[in-house]
Amino acid sequence: MKKIFLIWLIKLRSTYNDLKRMNREKAFKLVLFSGAGLFFIIFVHYFFLKIVRYVLSPEFGIELVGDVLITQLLSMINLTLFSVLVFSNIIASLSTLYISKDLDLLLSSPIKHSEVYVAKFFQSVVNSSYMVLVFGLPIYFALGRAFGEGMKYYLVMVSMFIPFVIIPASMGILFTMLLMRFFPAKRTYQIFTFMGMIFAAGLIIFFRFLRPETLYRDITDTAQPVFFDLLETMKVPQYQFLPSTWFTHVINDMVGIESNVFWPNILLLVFSAVISFVAVYCIAKRIYFSGFSQAFESKKRGRQMDIFRFSVFDRSFRYFETPQRAVLIKDLKTFFRDPTQWSQIFLLVSLIFIYLFSIQSIPADTLFLKNLTSFLNLGLAGFIISALAVRFVFPTTSLEGDAYWIIFSSPLSVKKFLWGKFIVFVIPIIFLGELLIVSSNFILRADFFFMMLSTITMFVISLTLTAMGVGLGAIYPRFKHENSTEIAGSFGGIIYMISSLIYVGMTAVILARPVYFYFMDKLYPGAFSWWSLLISITILILLNIFAFFFPMWRGVKNLESMEF
Repeated sequence: MKKIFLIWLIKLRSTYNDLKRMNREKAFKLVLFSGAGLFFIIFVHYFFLKIVRYVLSPEFGIELVGDVLITQLLSMINLTLFSVLVFSNIIASLSTLYISKDLDLLLSSPIKHSEVYVAKFFQSVVNSSYMVLVFGLPIYFALGRAFGEGMKYYLVMVSMFIPFVIIPASMGILFTMLLMRFFPAKRTYQIFTFMGMIFAAGLIIFFRFLRPETLYRDITDTAQPVFFDLLETMKVPQYQFLPSTWFTHVINDMVGIESNVFWPNILLLVFSAVISFVAVYCIAKRIYFSGFSQAFESKKRGRQMDIFRFSVFDRSFRYFETPQRAVLIKDLKTFFRDPTQWSQIFLLVSLIFIYLFSIQSIPADTLFLKNLTSFLNLGLAGFIISALAVRFVFPTTSLEGDAYWIIFSSPLSVKKFLWGKFIVFVIPIIFLGELLIVSSNFILRADFFFMMLSTITMFVISLTLTAMGVGLGAIYPRFKHENSTEIAGSFGGIIYMISSLIYVGMTAVILARPVYFYFMDKLYPGAFSWWSLLISITILILLNIFAFFFPMWRGVKNLESMEF
């Protein structure tokens, strides 16, 4: 146990040193994300508290179903959290047990392999479960407040979270270790990343199709039999062999919804956690190190498809100079070979689908509401494009990594290098922006003026946001990184998001005045001011010229001044 604590002490010491040597960028990021996390916790707590108190209050209007509804809601939450824990432990354990950079040192030291496994086991539990705690504990604490529970409830709740997260951790780690006996670690990590994107996309679509906004209307506006039908459709199967069901029974007993089920389910949780941990530990003693040793072996793969695909790219960029064409093809190869990049396309498609589904669900019954929603939709679509750009466009310079000195010393100039990046990304960004805006306008049946206004404006916004992403990515490059998500969440990424949101907001404000006169012209013919439209377009052109060229110019100057 001393060696296990020593491994954890080294990890804690490393974290302490990182905090001690924190620069201004990291401190700003820590404060920003800590504040956002605290706000999220408070919001979830009070939101759920208000729901539970309303369901339990006489104003709810339907007797004897409050406890049933709370039980169904808890079952759904616990089952979801358990499923997320299993999947996140598979991905987290692959990283901590097989790909972590300190494993070469630890496994070659006098420390037993089984002790390294135990230390990494709990590290994987922490890495995969802290977000679940952030989301789950505010909900359970809100339930305790709504039922007026004392300190005993909160202590038991926190204690029961430990076996509740140990069980899925054991399941996920066992699955990973068995898989590592047969497949290379990096390839498996890419597969899991791809599966994670599919899982996230499916989860988002699932919750959107539940249409939670209809719950309040069904509760308040429909008859009691209709509400019971709604309650039946929300029913979550409570399989007695699942830890999520045991956890639900424990909570119900503590708040008084059920009785005489506390200790049986507590014992089931604790004993299952202990047995699963011991069983996986015994298996790990036999297969963990051998799986780690074999995990980095790989086989030669056929390259005929790659040769065909990239020859198409080569012909597509034949009008570029040879050095610039080589860099552009290299970027495309890197993109398609890295599932952490291209697998996010599935998440993107699901978000676009949900976006259009939500637009279709907006109750815009009149022409005025349809056109107003179309205009507001322009700003919302701009925010979505800026979020996509910070994930894909902004990191493009930083993704060169330590090999950027090769490009810097090549015949390719920095200016052509950045403009080549712009050309690669501007086409898909424009396509996505126009897809969002044109599809939503057809769904809303907006008139010709708003269709043309939003289509042309989105084209300009897509151009400018792409240039801002490439330019600011060159102003704030981060060549030292482990994955691209770190780049998007860096200080420069935050600057880009703030700048892009300000730009999109200013665009909407500039266009608000001619849109106002257009609406007035519908009520009072002749009120439309062409001068107002001309002035707004002039200001918008000046804004876009500055937002387009200034970041690109500064990015070129910054890269040219860097020394390698």
